[in-house]
Amino acid sequence: MFGPGNAQLPLPPDPPPAAEPADLVETAPAGVNAADLYQRAFDLLDQLTSEEKGLLRDWRTNAVPPELCAKLEPVAALATEARSATHTDWGVEWVGFETQLKHLGPAMNLARALVWHAARCRGADTAGAGGDILATLRLGQAVSDPGFVISHLVDSAIQTQSLDYLAEHLHALPAESVAQLAAGLSDQAYEESMFRALEMEAAAVEFEAERLAAGLERRAGWPDELGQLTRDQLVAEIRKVAAWEREWVTALEWTDTAYAAWRARLDVELQTNPVARVFMPSLDGFIERTRATVVQRALVLAAADRKSTRLNSSHSSVSRMPSSA
Repeated sequence: MFGPGNAQLPLPPDPPPAAEPADLVETAPAGVNAADLYQRAFDLLDQLTSEEKGLLRDWRTNAVPPELCAKLEPVAALATEARSATHTDWGVEWVGFETQLKHLGPAMNLARALVWHAARCRGADTAGAGGDILATLRLGQAVSDPGFVISHLVDSAIQTQSLDYLAEHLHALPAESVAQLAAGLSDQAYEESMFRALEMEAAAVEFEAERLAAGLERRAGWPDELGQLTRDQLVAEIRKVAAWEREWVTALEWTDTAYAAWRARLDVELQTNPVARVFMPSLDGFIERTRATVVQRALVLAAADRKSTRLNSSHSSVSRMPSSA
């Protein structure tokens, strides 16, 4: 989650009391953990040279060292295997807003490598290229955690990598790959998980207002300007921030005109409400980027639908041709 000034957010409600030892028997989910496969791919990417890692940052690069493609083959194979894993458990131990999400950076690097592999190493293997992009999208979903807005930013960036590639190469992919990609991009889990993260963000802010209203002390490390507010003023302003964030949850569903009008009102709030300036700016880029990704995804889906329609029409025409017998 984000915090005030990208540094610290009020803590959400404390977790329920620990259960008795007899109730703490936990078993790992049966099956294959995708995170284990991704970690092996991360390790392989770490072995690349600095120059090779630099090349992977841009899949449109003209330099295609054959040895780099060879090194990426097992990486792509692991990511493809992870698509069929039964679950994803990154082993993150939640300790409030100090929780470390160390897998997010390596996941972004893996996404770049997969798109680069699709664009520069697959050649005529268009089905393989489609598989790489499917694996990339699956990776994005695997890192997206409803408890952390930052994980959705990474997912959005991973989607953008994939969508940029598809905008240029969808026409060359086989029908089966197009159908699989369309199904993956239509998955409502993208928005549902993100909405839950934004709702949890608002709930964390609201909880802090209730905490202060109950007479508890302010958190250490808050900016000096918040110290100038009385307790009642601070509670009221924090509640306003929570209300704004709950409106933000629905922002993706608004028209551009409605969103622009709402943003104009929010900008005024950010100028006049010191609590809003502390708690909300870090979410700004998230909403803007996510809205752009939603539009980009819709455009790719429309292109996929047009291609499927053309293919179906072509197959229908062939089936109606008179027999030469």
